[in-house]
Amino acid sequence: MQYFGGKFKIAKQVAEIINANLIGPAPVYYEPFCGALNITQYIKPEALRIASDYNEALIVLLKAVQAGWLPPEHVSEEDYRALKQQTENTPLKAFAGFACSFGAKYFGGYARNTRRGGDNFAARGRRTLLKKFGALKGVTFWHQNFMNLNPLPGAVIYCDPPYANTTGYTTGAFDSAAFWEKVRSLSATNLVIVSEYVAPADFTEVAAFNTDLSIRGANGVRAKRVEKLFTHI
Repeated sequence: MQYFGGKFKIAKQVAEIINANLIGPAPVYYEPFCGALNITQYIKPEALRIASDYNEALIVLLKAVQAGWLPPEHVSEEDYRALKQQTENTPLKAFAGFACSFGAKYFGGYARNTRRGGDNFAARGRRTLLKKFGALKGVTFWHQNFMNLNPLPGAVIYCDPPYANTTGYTTGAFDSAAFWEKVRSLSATNLVIVSEYVAPADFTEVAAFNTDLSIRGANGVRAKRVEKLFTHI
């Protein structure tokens, strides 16, 4: 279960920077846009780790897997369509919506096998989730809007929000201006690290990573980008 915009290619590098700032006998870490847990899985386990997301279905899925629920190895297109119509956020619906959709965009279209020999997206999503959860024991999961985050002071907070001027979330449009203002407020008593391409003038770039997009352009070439980490001055 990987997002096209996910941080799995640079996750260890980002986590290394975060871990260097998680100091003291009882460090506290918040990740309010936890997504596919690509960063959370590498955060030092001795920290109090709190991962949250505004997508309730995602948190339902993560809590279920943490509690021992095993995702299926196959989800048919018929099952996918039926689950999409369900009103209740069950672990199975959430798994199908993410793991069996094109680009892991929640119910963004059933991902069909295109490779020779087929590609079982459900089985791949299951393997990815279970592998990650080997390193996620003790993580606390919250369903929460970032704007309502009220962390313990002195925490390290890592934010990987939807990029500005993109489609954002299935849960609604993302207000980038309000996001940056919230980060300023949180930075008064915490270290907030933000992943973005660009940031307002009162933020400092602390790291940059050259990466390739997961999808190819019309010319068949993967686009280049520079992922950056920012903190408030």
